Amino acid sequence: MGTVPLAYTSKVNDHLACMKGTESGQGKCIALEYSKENGYRCKIYALRPSPCREFELYIDGKPNPKCNELRMAAGLNSLPEVNFLKEV
Repeated sequence: MGTVPLAYTSKVNDHLACMKGTESGQGKCIALEYSKENGYRCKIYALRPSPCREFELYIDGKPNPKCNELRMAAGLNSLPEVNFLKEV
């Protein structure tokens, strides 16, 4: 586990920081990078902050409704349904 690069953060107060772009709670994180092949991906995934590490994108194999709500507020598409079960 690493540390988020300082250039990617904004100071909230003397004790808190947030990712640039998310200060108002409505924008896209500066670490999100888009490509046609992969869609949006975190370009600092290995160094992502604890809220990103703790937030589950999928719950019981279905997209987390809160994640989709936040994605829509930031102008991103909803997460796709994914079949996590594979036949053996």
